[in-house]
Amino acid sequence: MPISALTTSSGGEERVPSSASDWDDWVSASATRNHVLDYPLLDWLERYAEAAHIVPLGGGYDGPDDEENILCLCPNHHAAFDHGGIYVLDSLEVLDVNGAPLGELTVASDHPLNAEHLAAHRRRFGY
Repeated sequence: MPISALTTSSGGEERVPSSASDWDDWVSASATRNHVLDYPLLDWLERYAEAAHIVPLGGGYDGPDDEENILCLCPNHHAAFDHGGIYVLDSLEVLDVNGAPLGELTVASDHPLNAEHLAAHRRRFGY
């Protein structure tokens, strides 16, 4: 489904939310939520995940492109993680920018994470 199908009314008028509140209402209207942290997601993103590098590959960070440096996140949490809006403690607890706990990161038993990469991410954003 193209994004235009979600942002165009039946009369052909474009309905792109213009404020954060409008976006929240628009996304929440799908009733599909990220079951890990209870954030709203669009129906077509329900089973979609992205590989988020803990230490960025470029930009002078030169992080490794291996599984110990990758988190599997929904697009919302990927963006939040990349910009320091959420971070992960060594205990795998996920905190938001204000230090409020959001839950525990779920990691498959065969997916190793490097604690030093998580620490580097926290240092990068001053946590």
